[in-house]
Amino acid sequence: MATTNLCPTGTHPTRKRTAKQPIHVDATPMVDLGFLLISFFIFTTTLQSSTAMPLRMPKESNNPNDVTPIKASAAMTIVLGMHNQLYYYKGLFVPNVTHYQVSNFQQIRQVLQQHKQTIAQPECMVIIKPSAYCQYKNVVDILDEITIQNIKRYALVKITPPEAQLMPSQPAVSFQ
Repeated sequence: MATTNLCPTGTHPTRKRTAKQPIHVDATPMVDLGFLLISFFIFTTTLQSSTAMPLRMPKESNNPNDVTPIKASAAMTIVLGMHNQLYYYKGLFVPNVTHYQVSNFQQIRQVLQQHKQTIAQPECMVIIKPSAYCQYKNVVDILDEITIQNIKRYALVKITPPEAQLMPSQPAVSFQ
């Protein structure tokens, strides 16, 4: 069996050995340096600037002289319905005479291209009328389509009650 030597050879029996303290690393300067680096990179990086499309809305006026005149033959009105459905007509709206043509966002690009080709660019006008049932996403999508087609004149207008009555209560079925 092994024996334990309480007093090793070569040491004095009356001397006591000092206990070794564990090494203590102060992390405070390291944390300070970390926060300085984080704050440096936050302040020196450029944040992504917002890429918003400029939309200039006219002042609301009840004066008929303030209305921008447009040719009825150059106007195309797009009414945004529910479930991503679009209803459009060309020219002026005449109750009991005007009939909507149904479209969706896949087909509206071709409709806008045809309208732009038949009408000269300075006179080409698209009027967007969101209904109470459309989603905000649909308004943004139609504005994107108009921007893609490079149509310069467009307006975002409130839908009139006669136009709202012509819209079907159930969304039209689109076959793709």
